[in-house]
Amino acid sequence: MISPALAGDAEVGMVDTSSGQWHLREPDGSQRSFYFGTPGDTPFLGDWNCDGVDTPGLFRQDGFVYLTNENPLNGGIAIGEITFFFGLPGDQPIAGDWNGDGCDTLGIYRNGKVFLRNSLTTGVADIEYFFGVAGDRPFAGDWDGDGIDTPGIYRNSSGQVFYTNENPVGPVAATANDFFYGIPSDEFVPDDWDGDGVDTVGIFRPPETRFYLRNTNSTGPADETLVFGQRGWTPVGGDLESRSASLNAPSELALGPVGLGATGTGTVQLSFGGDSGDIDLRITSINFTGGNSANFSVAPLADPQIGFGETRNVEVTLAPTALGLNQTFMRIRHTGVN
Repeated sequence: MISPALAGDAEVGMVDTSSGQWHLREPDGSQRSFYFGTPGDTPFLGDWNCDGVDTPGLFRQDGFVYLTNENPLNGGIAIGEITFFFGLPGDQPIAGDWNGDGCDTLGIYRNGKVFLRNSLTTGVADIEYFFGVAGDRPFAGDWDGDGIDTPGIYRNSSGQVFYTNENPVGPVAATANDFFYGIPSDEFVPDDWDGDGVDTVGIFRPPETRFYLRNTNSTGPADETLVFGQRGWTPVGGDLESRSASLNAPSELALGPVGLGATGTGTVQLSFGGDSGDIDLRITSINFTGGNSANFSVAPLADPQIGFGETRNVEVTLAPTALGLNQTFMRIRHTGVN
């Protein structure tokens, strides 16, 4: 089955947690300000309704979560459309798509342990494991472009960034990468800064009120810097732009009978869903999840850019490793909207 998903260039924002006022930087460099929350709430951004646009969320220190599916107009007030209880006082919230279904949900970090839930409801964690130690500062992102978010941490004592590419059932997640970026007084705000489908590190340096964004997860200088916000505000990052174009794909592809030791191929045709005035889309990644995903592969696209009136063919190959039905979900990440 084919499931188009989204990826776009992320933008930064700042939240004055003393007043509950949000300040989001628009793609054109302008600013949108509105109110959501009360003093002391911990702010974050996520895609709660799976439409590809990140909107505000709040974690209140009594363990209640408040989410909205809108970024109000300048001067507006957001309403908490989704509320539930998850976590304890002192927990640190993180947001991400933990299971690759295209929708963000909540997680909490508590003294080196990660608790993730796959629905926006009150309840216990669906997944829990250890990653890091008490005192680490958590964040989350899709570090390998597979459509699944996983935690990262910044360790003040060493100045190192660590992240994992797995959400194991337990008990401990393996470190996929570690490197140095920033200094202990920096505030981390990673996201997909260049729209390639992979989240990378970013920091906000309060004394300079400056963001330092890097497009690879490695030690090195920032690829982009920008001044935004004020000292004492909390940085956030997300894809804030609602795009008018989409990518069209068939709902399923049947490859027919394929024997052991053989391969079968089929073609998925992707088309541009928009009009002549819409900007081109960029296909950022194609992968398989669930079922017999390990038996499926795709040939690289010669041109991942697709515009009005154009199509792209994706060649899918199946190489069975056992007798029986082989099926999986094919996820196509791209700039644009579903």
